[in-house]
Amino acid sequence: MVWLSPFIVNNKGEVLYCRSVKWKGLVPPGGHVEYGETLIDALKRETREETGLDIEPIKLINAGEMIEPEEFYKPYHLVYFHFLCRTRSGTIKLDNRELTGYEWVDPEVALKRKDILAKDTLRKLLNGKKITRS
Repeated sequence: MVWLSPFIVNNKGEVLYCRSVKWKGLVPPGGHVEYGETLIDALKRETREETGLDIEPIKLINAGEMIEPEEFYKPYHLVYFHFLCRTRSGTIKLDNRELTGYEWVDPEVALKRKDILAKDTLRKLLNGKKITRS
C-alpha cells in the first residue's frame, strides 16, 4: 500500500502530530493513494479529510517502506512518502473515525518522546537546524 503523510509545520516551527486509530503512538495525519490519484492529490485529499486543513506541499523529505510494522493496526507492506507542508487554509477539525486527538510538537522535543513515530523523518527534516514555516 502506498502511504502519504504531510509534516505540517506551523509558525512556531512545530509539527502537527495526531493520535490515530490505526497506529500505536502519535503520527502525522495521512493515508493511502487511491487508484488514479497522484501522490500530491492524495496527500491533499487525505489531509483535508482527516484534519480539515488545506495544505501546500513544499518538498519530499523522506520515503521508504515498512513491512508489517508493529505499530500499525494490521499486517501491511507500506511504501511511504513524507512531505514537508504548510497550511493554506482551514481550521483543524478531526475526522473522529480516523483521528482521536492532535498536538503541535517541537521536532527536537518529539525526538525525545517515546510516543512519537516517524522520527527518522524528523531527523531528516531538522538536519541540524531549526525548521520554520517560511
